[in-house]
Amino acid sequence: MKLAATVYWLIDALDESDNPQQFSDLLQGISDSTMRIKVLLVSRYTSEIITVFDRLSSLLSVSCLSLEGVTNDIMLYVEREVQYMRTTTKFKIQLVDKMVKSANGNFLWASLAMREVMECNTEQDIDDTMNGIPRGMEGIYQRMEHTAISHMKPRDRELGRNILTWAVCSRRPLVISELLQALESKFSVMLDINLIISRVCGQLVIVDSATSRVVMVHQTARDYITTASSELRVHVSEGHKMLFFKCLAVLEEKHVVLRNLALQHGSVNPVSKGQLLNYADFVGISLESNFA
Repeated sequence: MKLAATVYWLIDALDESDNPQQFSDLLQGISDSTMRIKVLLVSRYTSEIITVFDRLSSLLSVSCLSLEGVTNDIMLYVEREVQYMRTTTKFKIQLVDKMVKSANGNFLWASLAMREVMECNTEQDIDDTMNGIPRGMEGIYQRMEHTAISHMKPRDRELGRNILTWAVCSRRPLVISELLQALESKFSVMLDINLIISRVCGQLVIVDSATSRVVMVHQTARDYITTASSELRVHVSEGHKMLFFKCLAVLEEKHVVLRNLALQHGSVNPVSKGQLLNYADFVGISLESNFA
């Protein structure tokens, strides 16, 4: 297929890929394409990513752009958030200035810090909160986690670990209905899963409003929760084992239902669309393709 127009690809968070080098190998094929293709890659600046771009530059025209304008973006975001805060204009200006400087170009830090600030009731509370928020991401994750744990019952902590394990270890993000089925054998009926996730996962896990998929708030959050010394820590090897046995149980159940239906000469769909069977099938197909 040949297109006259230029094709544009936008790929975000390359640094969060399990294998950036493999993706780089795929991009190298662009040099043989008959189409005009332009690619914009967005990523944190890591040594692995630098190596990827060095290798690409030997075959393709590569330009690296630093996001110097992110400080202005953070300022605009904070100004919008404090716009309707019931305080003086002077205090708002001071808060915006302090938030921008403290963020040090990290938009995620600013958004997480802003959540805490918006829960404050007085100007003194805001000042104390800003002074208490750690400057690095690991520190702020630790603070969020400790705050959540301090208000949790033991059963809630177990639920939080389970949700975090699925968010960290799943081969693709689960939708809400899949997560509910994954949890149902250990926990009773959930009243409001979106609210529960925010309560028991310390804001490390979010639900994408557009897709209803359950994801970590950022790759750095995943890095933190898999190495932190805490009650919510996810042990990756144990997590994969838990997910494997759960998927195996779901596929076994599917097999039993289909066999019984065959014996009865029925043709009823055994499991409704959107539940964990879809994920288990996806994992099975992925593993087959890996070993093919």
